[in-house]
Amino acid sequence: MGYSKHIRAVKRVQPILDQLLEATSNVEWESDNPVADAYAMREGIYAASIRQLTPDGEPNEPFYSYARLSAKYVFRTAANKVIAELRDVVPIVALQRAHSTMIIREVEDEMGVVGAAILHKAPRMYFPDASPETTDLIAVYQWACQNEYHIVVSDEGITLTKENPGELAWTPSSS
Repeated sequence: MGYSKHIRAVKRVQPILDQLLEATSNVEWESDNPVADAYAMREGIYAASIRQLTPDGEPNEPFYSYARLSAKYVFRTAANKVIAELRDVVPIVALQRAHSTMIIREVEDEMGVVGAAILHKAPRMYFPDASPETTDLIAVYQWACQNEYHIVVSDEGITLTKENPGELAWTPSSS
């Protein structure tokens, strides 16, 4: 069975296509029928590619932008969800990113540390300007425990890490 060329195929998935245009990372959404939904996404992009240019050869928005999504994403399915994976992620770069430390400067208090952690979601974040004198470590600890992070406090700053640092992990009883 081939993809539909009808404009309804685009309209059916247009809200998700708009979301994918704005996204800069993988996008996932829950679905009762992920195979059918992934197929509908591919079909919508195909139908958009049919209409991407006007008869004069000029880009026909938004179809032109939607047609470009096939080069940006691969659609996969998992249990009860559809995953739009970026095509250009190089596995080695992703692995390096997972093992590197994000350094976040000019953050000195607990609100800044927790806010940066929520924003970046990096597996390891180092805050060189934060210290026990400027940061409420108990507040950071409470947030970190709920979000599977560990705290390492040193004279050079504070680190949040997903990996358990063992004896180096700060706890309220270790202060």
